[in-house]
This record gives sequence, structure tokens and C-alpha cells, in this order.
Amino acid sequence: MSEMEAQRMKREKPSELEKEGKDKSKVLLAKAEEQLNEQEDEIKKLNEIILNAKCHAIRDAQLREKQEIQAELELENKRLDEMMEIDRLRKMQHYEKREMERQYKQVEGANIIKKQINENEQRRILEDEKREQEKLAMLRYLEKLQMEDISQLEKKKDSQQKIMADVATANEEIRRQKEERSRQEKLQELKVMEYLKEKEAREIAYQTELEKQKIEKGEGEGHDPLPADVL
Repeated sequence: MSEMEAQRMKREKPSELEKEGKDKSKVLLAKAEEQLNEQEDEIKKLNEIILNAKCHAIRDAQLREKQEIQAELELENKRLDEMMEIDRLRKMQHYEKREMERQYKQVEGANIIKKQINENEQRRILEDEKREQEKLAMLRYLEKLQMEDISQLEKKKDSQQKIMADVATANEEIRRQKEERSRQEKLQELKVMEYLKEKEAREIAYQTELEKQKIEKGEGEGHDPLPADVL
């Protein structure tokens, strides 16, 4: 057997020390796991204790806060009650003062009212007289306006009649001018028709004369043609 094979066999077959070491490692690992589990249980219990303590602390804090709020509300209500009482007393004093002033003014006002009644009566009499005078003046003014209106209506009637006469005259003049224009237009048309007829007759005579000259041209060359201004 070679040396290399001997070493391989040593590696393949664990020695007694190695086996013992592995066994001890397993035991230690088992104990460590057991201790770890025990520690986890203790940690869980500790966390539960801490959570309960926190809950108690929160509940105690909420209770204290509720008590403090209740105390503040009671103090605020007491302060509001005191303020309302002070305001009520102030309003009562103000009302009593106003009532005394009102009674004083009522007594004083009665005399003023009597005086005002007398003054108003005198003023009413004067105003009635003034209104009566104004009424008479208005009646006289209306009568004057009525007379002026009658005069204006008569003038307006005369003016309207004159305007109607002027309109009739103007219409008559327009009609006459229209008839005259129509007559002039018809006369112009007649003149145009006569002119056209005369022109046509001259053209026919001219053409006839040209034909005649053409015929006579063969008989003698001494004849002059008709001037072109015959038209």
C-alpha cells in the first residue's frame, strides 16, 4: 500500500477524537438552542409586561388629561357665569339710567309738545292762508293760460289752413309741371320721329340720285355727282 492511499484512508475513517468532538458539538448545540428558546420565551414575557405597562401609562395619561380638561371646563364655565353676571348688572344699571332719563325727558317733553302744538297750529293757519292765496293765483294763471291756449289754437288753425292751402298750391304746381314735362317729352318724341323720317327720306333720295348718276354716267362724263352733304 502506498503512502498516498494510507493518507486517503485516514481521511475517510474519522478517528475516535473526531467522533467525540462531533458528539460534544451536537450536545452543546442542543443546549444552546434550548437556552435560546428559553430566552425567547423570557423576551416575549418581558415584551408583554412592557406593553401592559405602556397601556396602563397611556390610560393613566388619558385619565389625567380628561380630569384636567374637566377642571378647565369648570373654570371656564365659572368665568363665563361671572362675566354674564357682570354684564347683567351693567345692563340693569344702564336700563335704570335710561329709564330715569326717559321719565325726565317725558316730563320735559310734555311742555315742549304743548309749545310745539301751539306753534304748529299757528303755522297751520298761516300755511292754509298761503295755500289759499296760491290756489287763487293758480286759478288766475290757469285762466290766463286757457285764454292764451284758445288764442294759440286759433292761430294754429289759421296756420294749418294756410299750410293746407300752400300744400294744395304746391300739389297743383307739381301736377302742372308733370303734365308740361309729359307734353314736352311727347313733343320731343314727335320731333325725333320726324327727324328720323326726314333723314330716311333724304337717304332714299340720295341713293336714288346715286343710281340715277350711275345710269347717266354712261351717257356723259361731264355730270358731277351729288355732294355728300345732301344728307
